[in-house]
Amino acid sequence: MDLSSIRKERRRWVELSGLAAGVEVEIRHVSPKDHERFREKMIREGILKKGEGSQIAAGRFGDFCREFARAYVTAWRGDIKLGDQENAEYSPELMGTVFEASAAALTAVTEAARDEAAFFSESGSASPD
Repeated sequence: MDLSSIRKERRRWVELSGLAAGVEVEIRHVSPKDHERFREKMIREGILKKGEGSQIAAGRFGDFCREFARAYVTAWRGDIKLGDQENAEYSPELMGTVFEASAAALTAVTEAARDEAAFFSESGSASPD
């Protein structure tokens, strides 16, 4: 174990499918403590319902998608257009729109964010940056 990098922020690229096929997003590892802070913030803002499982409040799915993107996704690459603009610049708002439209994209990022082992593996699946 290299102790000099233990607090270094870990990131990795995740390939999306479905409506977002051809796009990869860079996600950052969030500690369990940071994830709990995110969940508590979403409850305070009325985006998640308080209690076990913390379901998304009615009418707040879009807000959740944008906040989730802001907390976990740092960049995207691939075939991403915005109207006539090629290679649209990443923003959490646009990523949230993708999550709203594609359950597969949201699920892929959610599962990847939870896969702590991939962030710390020696196999190279975690970004070396």
